[in-house]
Amino acid sequence: MEKNVIRLALAVFLFVISFYLSGYTFPAELEKGLSDMLKYTPAQVTVIKTLYDDAVKNELPEKALNLRIMEATAKKVPYAAFAKVFTSKIEKLNSAKQIIGRKSNDRAYHIQLLAELMDRGMTDDEFNEFSAIADIANKKFDDVLVYAQTYVLLLENEVNRPLAKEVVIRGMKLRLMEVKLIPQLFIKAKEKNIPQKNVREIFITGVDKKKGYLWIHRTLFGIEPEETRQEIKEEIIIDHEREKKR
Repeated sequence: MEKNVIRLALAVFLFVISFYLSGYTFPAELEKGLSDMLKYTPAQVTVIKTLYDDAVKNELPEKALNLRIMEATAKKVPYAAFAKVFTSKIEKLNSAKQIIGRKSNDRAYHIQLLAELMDRGMTDDEFNEFSAIADIANKKFDDVLVYAQTYVLLLENEVNRPLAKEVVIRGMKLRLMEVKLIPQLFIKAKEKNIPQKNVREIFITGVDKKKGYLWIHRTLFGIEPEETRQEIKEEIIIDHEREKKR
């Protein structure tokens, strides 16, 4: 009996080790790109391969790493610059992995997405703040990622951090479809030379009085885009159907 247990344990151990080793081979096409197209030396390629292998063994998403190497190859990035960028990407992916933990049903995708948002300007603390507030409001983890994406889009469209953060946190009271449309308010307001403080006032009034996105848009611009109205109506119908199933 004891021998059988030992044999089984050994078999499992060998299977895990072989799976572990076979799953972390650096893709040949990426290595070819580094050596043939970028003309990295064998020693430089080895450094990149080691960084890559360690990252994958640490359960970081291969797709994100592959994309970064393919981008460097396409843009012919010199070794010193790429090594710095690649190391930074791995650090961001590690941070994203730590933040997400086991909350996600699609870890690889969500780690990659969160790392990308951090690359684009969101900090760990800001994501954790959104996550904590959303938790209190019983929001799903997928919803938190939408809030984070909305926040980054606001930053990229020159909305200052305090205002962007306030708008996203207030916007958690809206439907998710409406949250995704928030950046459009600021983009359109900028085109029409409407100050951000005016957008803020009308947005907060609309949210606090439970008027919704369409009211906010109409109050700001005097019109409701037909396609937006239809999208939100469809979202409301979907929400009602979800409620019936509960």
